[in-house]
Amino acid sequence: MIRILYITRARLSFSRAHARNIIKTAEYLNQEPECAVTVFSSADEPQNARDIFESKGVTHVFPLNVSPRKRSLFLAIFRMRSDYDILYFRDPRLALIVSVARFVLRKRIMFEIHGSHEWRFMKGIWLLAFQAAHGAIFITERLRQWYGADAAYSVVTHVNAVDDAFIAVNKGLLRKQTRARLQIPDDIFLMGYIGSTWWYKVDVLVAMLPQLSANVKLLLVGMKHNEEEQIRNVARMHGVEDRLMIESRVPPRKVFSYLVASDVLLIPPMIMYPGSISSKIYEYAAAGVPIVAHPGGANDEVLHDGKNALLIRDTDAKSFAGAVKRLQQDEQLRNALGWQAALDAKKYTWSKRAHDIYSLTQKAAFIKI
Repeated sequence: MIRILYITRARLSFSRAHARNIIKTAEYLNQEPECAVTVFSSADEPQNARDIFESKGVTHVFPLNVSPRKRSLFLAIFRMRSDYDILYFRDPRLALIVSVARFVLRKRIMFEIHGSHEWRFMKGIWLLAFQAAHGAIFITERLRQWYGADAAYSVVTHVNAVDDAFIAVNKGLLRKQTRARLQIPDDIFLMGYIGSTWWYKVDVLVAMLPQLSANVKLLLVGMKHNEEEQIRNVARMHGVEDRLMIESRVPPRKVFSYLVASDVLLIPPMIMYPGSISSKIYEYAAAGVPIVAHPGGANDEVLHDGKNALLIRDTDAKSFAGAVKRLQQDEQLRNALGWQAALDAKKYTWSKRAHDIYSLTQKAAFIKI
């Protein structure tokens, strides 16, 4: 039995991608044979484990140790030292704690690496955390290359994934039901974007509306209230507020219905680092809807221009609008891109991600300390 303690400082009730990533990774790792994962958060958590599981769509519960009060991770790794063999983390600022676990408690360390030098002065911390680990899980191949990691003790498995159940859902029926609920007529060509404006230039999506026909609307889902007001101001400036639809924060389990209701899904210009890959890609692909995306730092490791998406390397609204026009006018291309994206999504399920990580932990379990 491989016993893993996953430590984090994050509030897991938050509806951000990193919280869902932690919960879903642990959920599916616990379904691997001879693997037991406990997640311990040191944050002051406003929700209990049951509510967190419900909000994240967890169907296979696991030990989730949360508390309404802040706690010490240092104390936790000592108090729980007889309950785990491998310490798992993804926050590089925990490097000192995991170093203690490695060299004092003689535990094996697994580091899930999401970044490199995005923030000033953080490069050394990322490298220190990497050096403290026996095994590294990278979210992009470019990130593994940046660290120069040994392929024998590292794996690339992307930042997010798609629930297995979404692969088999009746997308046609779900699309019809969702568009009826949102009162979107069949003659409306709907562009969809899911998520916040963090790291993304969402204003580009609004700015391209005047360049598209009047039956094209933009649906934004999951915006924070302050982001929503900013986007509405941009829409007013361009005179297209009547073509903008905004659905505020929604439960993760309902996001998929908005994806399949769209005619095209968008990933606007974003930052360009080795680990910059959009967490939206996987559910976008599973929806079977054509994708227009900026390649970012590593989006093109999953999305391939002309095969399962249209990649726009320019960052202006005109370039994005041109791609949308092309799809609007070419039903055959829309169907081909959507079909291939849905097929490719089967490679990026949570169960596949968990199996890749579990295989690496099996190697780490036999490393001499």
